[in-house]
Amino acid sequence: YAIEDTDCCIRCICGPCRPFEMNLHEQNGDGPLMARFYRPLRCAAAPCKCCCFQELQVRDAQGNEAGATVETCYNCVPQYNILRPDGSVEYKLSQPTCCGGCCVNICAEGICNCRIPFYILAPEAGTGGKPTGRIVKVWSGLTNELFTDADHFEVAFPEGAGAESKARIV
Repeated sequence: YAIEDTDCCIRCICGPCRPFEMNLHEQNGDGPLMARFYRPLRCAAAPCKCCCFQELQVRDAQGNEAGATVETCYNCVPQYNILRPDGSVEYKLSQPTCCGGCCVNICAEGICNCRIPFYILAPEAGTGGKPTGRIVKVWSGLTNELFTDADHFEVAFPEGAGAESKARIV
């Protein structure tokens, strides 16, 4: 269970580029704190940027740095690096592509099923490499999609990923 801590003014003015803090709890927010996330104010995700990349910093329940997810420079399809606390790349995050890597492959999860995947890849794998895990945005119904900002995701973690790695992936 995750709750974002920002005020209405910041959400309205900065929109999807807004800074926020988010706490991840077990169960329905009543359980113990598992991780904390911090996102600084950044420019919107866009190709060919040279600075102000999207970033999400991860801290464990005690407040110790656990790593980050950072946008990388790309041409057409968004790509992110999942970093360990020491700054080394643990995984790459990319959507499946077609047309020589120029377009997102919208049929990767099937035709007309409204599933938007991000594949978790080993650091040495290219965008066409074999995924070790995946994060998929799942259609949550017409009412939820039209009238709320809530999103639903399925996550398949890479085999052997520990608790800190899973927190960085989330």
